Amino acid sequence: MRVSQTFTSLFRKPAAALLVSALAITGCQGTSLENNPKQTLGTIVGAGLGALAGSQFGGGKGQMAAVALGALAGAWAGSELGKSLDAADRGYMNRNAQDSLEYSRAGAACRPYSRRPSP
Repeated sequence: MRVSQTFTSLFRKPAAALLVSALAITGCQGTSLENNPKQTLGTIVGAGLGALAGSQFGGGKGQMAAVALGALAGAWAGSELGKSLDAADRGYMNRNAQDSLEYSRAGAACRPYSRRPSP
């Protein structure tokens, strides 16, 4: 009985609910900060902003539901935005690496995002 009271009192506080939902969503993605840093950060920031927006609606249990839905929607939107930014970064990195291999002289520095040979 005591554990359930502690568990219930924890979720009465929006900050605690936000933290738990953000950690749960981030943990379920299967991404890591090293591989997809913008997606991970986007998920966390999106969950926080979504929960903040959701806290402006309703009262009592309805407000907690709005916070939870806002956190989920924000986490999804932030994750998708971060995923597209990470994909663009990988594309730029691959293009720059390919240009370096094709157009640079051995030992010479190459200009980023340039398709011309270095002088």
